[in-house]
Amino acid sequence: MNCYKESLPINCPPLSSLENDDSLILYRVVNTNILSESDFLPYSRLYPDNPRYKTCCDAHGVSFYSNPEVAKNKCLEIYKKGKKLGVFIAKVKFKLNNLGKYKCTEQTAHCNFWFYSITNIESDLEYLELVNISYDNR
Repeated sequence: MNCYKESLPINCPPLSSLENDDSLILYRVVNTNILSESDFLPYSRLYPDNPRYKTCCDAHGVSFYSNPEVAKNKCLEIYKKGKKLGVFIAKVKFKLNNLGKYKCTEQTAHCNFWFYSITNIESDLEYLELVNISYDNR
């Protein structure tokens, strides 16, 4: 039985990934102001026909940022290319220990989180703050 929400490729998550604790706070670009599982899907599930995502470990993790300004700048960068990543930047608190494993890249402040199958997004996470992404003030 798979202990993760997703069927992961070999060697995923990486050995260097960490198990979360209940003090973890990360930032996620979301589309709704209500905490919903649909805002926490990895690319491998959003784009199942993309062959590149089938074996890419990062594509099976849910993207977060450790810095809200970096998240905002990434949204604006993608917007300039004609696509919106989301409507809000959510400050997300992990309410329990051991909801999954995560790995953050210090240089980019980007994090991937691989949720365990027992994790209930709507009850185990909490929005501490939502900031509307202003695409007009580029």
